[in-house]
Amino acid sequence: MKKIFSLLIVLSLCLQFNIVSASEVSTLQQVATINNSSTVTSVDYSKDDLFIITGSTDGKVSVWNADSGKIINSFEVCNCSGPIHVKYSPDNSMIATADTYGKIKLWDTTSGNLIKTLSTTEGQGKPINDIVFNVTGSVLYSANVDRNSITLWDVSKGTTIEEYSFNSEPKTIVYNPKKLQLAVGLANGSVNIRHSDTGAYIKEVTNLMDGHSVEQLDFTPDYQYLFGISSKIDQTQPYMLDVSKNYEKVTLTANEFNIQPADSEWLGFSFSNDGKYLAAVTSEGNTLNIFDVQTRALIASVLAGVRPEAVAFSHDHDRIFAGKTIFDSTTLPTYQYKGIVAVPESDTIRVGEPLNLNVFAIHHDGRKEQVSSYQVTSSNTDVLKIMYGKLIAIKDGTSTVTVDNGTFKTSIKVYVNNFKELEKKINQAPNRTWVVKFNAPVDISSVNKTNVYVTNKNKEIVEVNYSLKSSSEVQLTPKQNYTSGETYTIWVKEIKSKSNQTIKQFTKMDFQIK
Repeated sequence: MKKIFSLLIVLSLCLQFNIVSASEVSTLQQVATINNSSTVTSVDYSKDDLFIITGSTDGKVSVWNADSGKIINSFEVCNCSGPIHVKYSPDNSMIATADTYGKIKLWDTTSGNLIKTLSTTEGQGKPINDIVFNVTGSVLYSANVDRNSITLWDVSKGTTIEEYSFNSEPKTIVYNPKKLQLAVGLANGSVNIRHSDTGAYIKEVTNLMDGHSVEQLDFTPDYQYLFGISSKIDQTQPYMLDVSKNYEKVTLTANEFNIQPADSEWLGFSFSNDGKYLAAVTSEGNTLNIFDVQTRALIASVLAGVRPEAVAFSHDHDRIFAGKTIFDSTTLPTYQYKGIVAVPESDTIRVGEPLNLNVFAIHHDGRKEQVSSYQVTSSNTDVLKIMYGKLIAIKDGTSTVTVDNGTFKTSIKVYVNNFKELEKKINQAPNRTWVVKFNAPVDISSVNKTNVYVTNKNKEIVEVNYSLKSSSEVQLTPKQNYTSGETYTIWVKEIKSKSNQTIKQFTKMDFQIK
């Protein structure tokens, strides 16, 4: 028997995607509730996870025991109403606060004393919408209503390093230490990307949420994606930008990162430091929703009090603060899928024909669920080309196909060859031994289940024993009997002869068991 096969795809995909039903959504255990009469608008955990700081609408910042929720201390930032923003410095030595009077204050975490005040205006100014430290804590960035500006502050000196303005109010700001970039969310619905050291313009992403104000931004912990939410009332999903693709918008399917209840909107969100989970607080129902970042599925939901606005994971991601409540997150379910497999509709195609891929997510209980959202690229478009959403074989050769679902990438080697297909054999015995004949002595060490093998109707490899009947004949004996009534396929490709020559002609043959 000679060899076959127009296009064989050897797939070992580890993609994944998902949709979980409501019955699979779990809940969280409440650990403690803080006693704060005002709305908490900002929250941060200390780096050792022993304390929580909150900023609230009464102009105060409070420090709480992260386990019991009991008050440690509280101090007035300003005699004002409106949101107070809080951030621990990277070394935990300071707390930075920003208020509606346009003042940033730095507080010593040991003594609780005010270290210095940063301000670009005398007296009462306009609100500061957000603050963030750089990775060393030497620079603090603030998003200011005043002059629609971002200010870079020298923390040790308390002076301005740089300030630059926008054509719209900056509402939120996040820092990317890997790329030394700032992402600034604006009131006109766009995201402006700047160099974090110089403020140099890099890019602006527009038309994200029909012009609604960007209310919060955050990078995933690996800095691969930038997430954002807007002031859009019926926004049930965030927007997601791919940093590696110059902040290209990622298209989400209807079930991905979709909060519950369905008529809710995102009020705030936070990632766990390990990148596994995304926590979101919502308006209608006042719920805390937890998403599995890999599968983008809702995996937990719990009531979080009256209109929760602030949410944060502890650094060890064992706790989540939402609204005014501390929840235990150690019981969150693991990833809903253990992986993904991809199966071609046919193991072979001739030159000029298309090959369709079916991608399935595999649940831990063995269930399969077909997914369709992924991108495919070919390394050798002379051999295999993507056309009209299909893989098209152009000519004989090989190409590496890369499949990318936004979370994982995997490469598969594709062989294109005009194959020889032998006549189908029927009424074969369940223990049938096949003999593959070649026109030259065979190197038996080159024979294995990657080049001489049997597959079932699901394209799964059937285990067989290999042996030489003669120097040019290879026997394939099933380790277990074939199933009655089923059709199987023998594949032969790239066998080496004793003289180290490779047989180029691919061959296949179907056979049916009686």
